[in-house]
Amino acid sequence: MSILPRVISNNVLNTRELERSNLTDMPQITSDKIWVQRPGRGPFSFTREELQNKSVIDLDDLKKLLLIRFGYDPERTSTDCVIVRHPKKDNLRASTPINELYNDDKSALEVAITNDPTVREQVTEEATISKNWFFF
Repeated sequence: MSILPRVISNNVLNTRELERSNLTDMPQITSDKIWVQRPGRGPFSFTREELQNKSVIDLDDLKKLLLIRFGYDPERTSTDCVIVRHPKKDNLRASTPINELYNDDKSALEVAITNDPTVREQVTEEATISKNWFFF
């Protein structure tokens, strides 16, 4: 009968430690995209490479890129008009680093533009229509 040598290792997994661990505190897999979505529209994304090529380093820079994407002139429209919300966090600041914003399409950043002329036209148009409708 042969006796095998005892193997001593510090790399042993103690399953009791797993019982106490909180799996939600473990680091999540990071995405290489930032997904955004405007109300009533499907989500779209910016790739990490695209953001690096355009020197986007924080949320304020991303807002400028969003203005361009939505057809606004960033020289004439302030980034203060762009509201970006994380679906689970309300504390996004203009200085929030871009690497904290990478996400997936299920947690797309919600984007609204407050001085959107089409919204203003729709509101004005609806007010005009409601004034001009008469019921007999």
